[in-house]
Amino acid sequence: MKAITAILATLILIVGCSQAPKEHISITDQLEELQTKDGKPQLEQKEIALLRATGAGFEAIDHLLSMKDDRSQNLFKPTDVAWFLRCGGTVEYAESLASLRSEGGRQYFYYGHNIAHLKAIGAGEDVVLSLANMRTRQDQPLFDGPIIIQYLEQGGDTLFARKVLDLFDAHDVNPRSFMWHYNKYRMSLDDLEFYLGIEHLQMWTLKRFIEDGGTREYASTLLDAGIEFRWIQRLNALRVPTGMITEYKYTERPNALFLFSYADYNNEFTSDAALELFHKIWQAYDTQIVFIEQEGQIAEAFDEMNEVELLAFCGHGNAESIEFRDMSNFSGLFSSEVLAEKARKKNADKGFLDTTDTEFEALFAKMPEDGVIFLDACETNRPTKSGRNLYQFIQSIAGGRRVIGAETIFSHEQIVLKNAYPLEIEFLPPPPKEESDPRILDKSKTFKQLREKKKTERH
Repeated sequence: MKAITAILATLILIVGCSQAPKEHISITDQLEELQTKDGKPQLEQKEIALLRATGAGFEAIDHLLSMKDDRSQNLFKPTDVAWFLRCGGTVEYAESLASLRSEGGRQYFYYGHNIAHLKAIGAGEDVVLSLANMRTRQDQPLFDGPIIIQYLEQGGDTLFARKVLDLFDAHDVNPRSFMWHYNKYRMSLDDLEFYLGIEHLQMWTLKRFIEDGGTREYASTLLDAGIEFRWIQRLNALRVPTGMITEYKYTERPNALFLFSYADYNNEFTSDAALELFHKIWQAYDTQIVFIEQEGQIAEAFDEMNEVELLAFCGHGNAESIEFRDMSNFSGLFSSEVLAEKARKKNADKGFLDTTDTEFEALFAKMPEDGVIFLDACETNRPTKSGRNLYQFIQSIAGGRRVIGAETIFSHEQIVLKNAYPLEIEFLPPPPKEESDPRILDKSKTFKQLREKKKTERH
């Protein structure tokens, strides 16, 4: 009996030793045991190596990998978990931020990458929660989740955000777009208060102004001269010095009137090539710059000047017209004649120059006989089925004055200035399609292959 008892005790000891406590199983083995719903390994070996290198325990790693977003998808990718833990992240921090909800009930941070990013920039949980809970006077959240990251990464803090809220509330302006582009503005509260005091200020205009290097001094000088801020933004984008506007005077130089369209959807007229061309021309003239939204403003601008030797229309165009305001949503649906008739029926001023504008014949007659009309717009001299384009129409009512226009779509890089006064330019032909469109070089390549190639080149 004693022998049997001894044998049983030995067997129990052997079995007990072969079943080591779970805490003694290596973290590598535990991570390798994690499986997806279909029974496949959840982690690759390189991901396991990354997670092991964080020094975190299995329970924390497993918890973070198991967290779900509102779509029941994994909130964290394994690489995000590793990044988060290396930055000192904890389960409590992750759970707290993952539980934040926006006004519509959506997660503020619906990617674990965002939570890891916040930890990486040292954002304290209390700071993030405070920013997420700030609301505008219009009862909207001041920040969206990714914007909190951008704001904090650019040096923002809760104190500045609260002061910004107070300033915007005092001017009854919604500050959300300001916070969305905080890294673009980056101005002092004193400067912000100055800009918010501008009548009819639009935040996107202020954003563009700041992006283009605009300063409070520049804006203040031109505001004092009675110029609207939306035009100040455009003047700044054209790199027009304030003295050219506020200290304008007639000299012995010839006069130039540059009429810029309000519509410039692709910023072509403020490109480096365009600015270089304009400034070279302006140096030879006493130049006036006017922004046009309606054709009636052309005559007004003309009447305010002495004799105009150079008249430039700068806007987007086609064979029949040059747009002054943004008509891209519908102008392509009708001919210029149809649009003109629609405007007449409404007794409205058209937002474009076209082949029906015979009234400008009297205007052009005020120019000297050697005056030049520059149509700085695409395709104004393109052949048409009707046999007459805008270039030919202007030529027919210009009384023999020289008209410059292009047959094709062009960028200002294709314009060669031969002489500023009298104006002589050359339009270079567009680059061959083989150079500008890689799809022409190899027609066997699909759009997907080209996208993959570009993605590879970027990385």
